[in-house]
Amino acid sequence: MKLVIFEIDGTLTQTNGVDSGCFIEAIKEVPGARSFLEHLESSPDYPVAFATGAHEASARYKLVTAGFSIEGMPLASSSDAVVREHIMLQARDRAAQRHGVPFTGITYFGDAVWDINASSNLGWDFIGIGPGITEGVRFDDYRDPNAILQAL
Repeated sequence: MKLVIFEIDGTLTQTNGVDSGCFIEAIKEVPGARSFLEHLESSPDYPVAFATGAHEASARYKLVTAGFSIEGMPLASSSDAVVREHIMLQARDRAAQRHGVPFTGITYFGDAVWDINASSNLGWDFIGIGPGITEGVRFDDYRDPNAILQAL
């Protein structure tokens, strides 16, 4: 089983730099993200978790508002730790506890250079989503799920 961990802001939802006054109007799904996530979650091969630098309540609100079904899904946030790698490790540990099986690998989806650096520091695979990633394995969005699955 290969664990897949998603960063949230800019990776699953377009909420980077959102002003509180226009927050609700600005939250939207990354194209194809919801169906891709549902596909992974229904697969016995790819357990899913979330890791974010946002606070837990904010992260959950963003995901639910964008239409993601996250009930019972492992999530780690800046409410758990300050250092990005520690947040990511917390997400891994929560996923391991939920699924009770060893992971054969971990792939982290993110949208910024700090996501690449943190993944590299942990020895995890990385898939970039969006224009903030200009090198390595990257996709503009989730509209080509077969290509993304091949990259996993």
